[in-house]
Amino acid sequence: MNRKHTDKLLAYVLLSAGRLTDRTQHRLRTTDLLHYLYLADLGYAEWKGGEPFTGIEWAFHALGPWNLDAHERVRVAMSKAGAKVHTPRSKAKAADPANTSYSLRDKELFERMEEELPGPLTIRLHGVVLEHGNDSDSLLSAVYITAPMVHAAPGEPLDLSLVALDHDLLREVRTRMKAPAKKKKAPQRAARIAQAKARFEELQRAKQVRESPLSRPPRLEVFDEVRRWVDSLAGEEVGEKEGELHFDPSVWNSKMRRMEDGD
Repeated sequence: MNRKHTDKLLAYVLLSAGRLTDRTQHRLRTTDLLHYLYLADLGYAEWKGGEPFTGIEWAFHALGPWNLDAHERVRVAMSKAGAKVHTPRSKAKAADPANTSYSLRDKELFERMEEELPGPLTIRLHGVVLEHGNDSDSLLSAVYITAPMVHAAPGEPLDLSLVALDHDLLREVRTRMKAPAKKKKAPQRAARIAQAKARFEELQRAKQVRESPLSRPPRLEVFDEVRRWVDSLAGEEVGEKEGELHFDPSVWNSKMRRMEDGD
């Protein structure tokens, strides 16, 4: 892990939250900071062949992307940046470090961080912080649907190379976009327009000849009878039940979870 890069990114995330209009969004917890750190690495990996900016080796944890060194680094980075520490008033909640949050408002430091960090990285971070703020549930949903998370099971390392862009393909696309478009001959274009217009008028005339029987409203009594028959095929109705549902561990690596076509 590159501690210098990690500390700067963590500080920049908190500074970005501090610039939000809604003051209730200024405080971020350790888990929130780690999730933003992961999304920053993911954005950087897209353009750098799968390499994270922080050098962190992310893994699938119960609360999303996680790394022990990065988790322990949050407190150090917040202290170095001069962030305010907020603990719950309840002694029971204050005893759990997960409930500790941080806030930081410093315009000069924010502007300096923007100059020191890569531009695409700060733009991406500013966007996701603006979208999620300190909404932990929304942020967790965002990280859970990323490609590295979808292609891993709990406890497995996350492969950031899955989001790496094909630069050869991008160059080919840019080249084609810059190439001048071939001008179509006027006579051929006029002939196609006339043909399309004639076909449209022909369809309009055919539509006026007769009304489709499908446009007539169905008889409600017939519809209700069919619905009751379909419901009867399901057998007796199953009432509400309480219990614990268990899934086979293989579901984590299933094609359905990755939205892939299968046999």
